[in-house]
Amino acid sequence: MKKIVDLSEFNSVTDWGKLRSSCDGVILRVGFRGYGSGNIVYDEKFKKSFEAVKNYKIPFSIYFTTQAINEVEAKEEAGFCIRSLNGAKTNFPVFIDSEDCGGGLGR
Repeated sequence: MKKIVDLSEFNSVTDWGKLRSSCDGVILRVGFRGYGSGNIVYDEKFKKSFEAVKNYKIPFSIYFTTQAINEVEAKEEAGFCIRSLNGAKTNFPVFIDSEDCGGGLGR
């Protein structure tokens, strides 16, 4: 079984070399669709983490936290993921994360 680390704005990496030696890869949250607004937003740490995994040659992929409510929005999110990779090849599948909004007033 591979040890894969999930990284987003909620995590901090202080030593990318140590991370590289202690896992088989990382999955970076590229962004999310706003719970209330419906706008697509970059994860605050994606760009910095994306550069780090490329520089340290850490196997990686990305994920997007969806709030899509129709096919048009789902395609918009997929396009966002593709553009965010900027031609980079991932080592794992690209993931879509869906989470229950808890019955609130969001999407």
